[in-house]
Amino acid sequence: MAKPVFVVSDCTGESAERTVRCALGQFGHCFERSCQADITIFRFATSTMIQEIVRQAKERNAFIVFTLVDPVANSLLEKHCEEHDVTCHDLWSPLLEKLEGYFDANRLGVPGRRQYADESYMNLIECIEYTRLFDDGVHPQRWAEADMMIVGPSRSGKTPLSFFMAQRGYKVANYPLVPDETPPEELWTFPQDRVFALTIEPKKLAGIRNVRMKSLNMGLKSTYGKLSTVREEVDWCKKLYRAHPRWTILDTTDTGIEENCAAILKRLDAVGVAGRVSNADSPSAI
Repeated sequence: MAKPVFVVSDCTGESAERTVRCALGQFGHCFERSCQADITIFRFATSTMIQEIVRQAKERNAFIVFTLVDPVANSLLEKHCEEHDVTCHDLWSPLLEKLEGYFDANRLGVPGRRQYADESYMNLIECIEYTRLFDDGVHPQRWAEADMMIVGPSRSGKTPLSFFMAQRGYKVANYPLVPDETPPEELWTFPQDRVFALTIEPKKLAGIRNVRMKSLNMGLKSTYGKLSTVREEVDWCKKLYRAHPRWTILDTTDTGIEENCAAILKRLDAVGVAGRVSNADSPSAI
């Protein structure tokens, strides 16, 4: 059974969750590619919430990972964890304490504070806005402005990966591949070593599509989620990918967004495409 992990933050908890998931990836060999952890995030936690969070952790025998910059909430959580014999780990305080010594300055202790360079921040917003406007194959006449292109069958993970990359300072366009539908000419004129082609195991894709169909109240007669149809689409895409060897193929069946992001960044670095913001200025609320 999956073991419970509580992520407690007095902001959004996104960075803390990513850190935990990255750490769990180091144990994937034990669980056939994914560590069996049940992660629960407690966002915008305050001092008044701490006792209840620890009580739930004690009840479920959970491991608590926390990033609390409010010293009162931080101390309370450590105190209650010690009293109730709950295992916990502070991701944030040791780093802040060392930075205080290094810079000879005191921390603010205000949740969600970040240092942004104005130009970098505006570049980041531009990347996110571009990716939003050019999602799902629209406006191919402006694809040339993109830093990268993601293609793949419907529901293979193009949009989530596009926005994940946008938040790291890249303008991303994506296009849904449909058998027998001719892609815009702009796809072939786009730098081919910056095209990332997604593939996915047909059975998993069919399941994702069927969930989507139910949420949209689509009729059961639709072939959109039919396994045989999905297999044909995936096979057609693979054939297209083989015809374009400069494309980078990413299998999204069992890999998370972070893993595919790492593969993309490695490829972009190899072809000399840098992000429009520095790593320090990419969004990662604690």
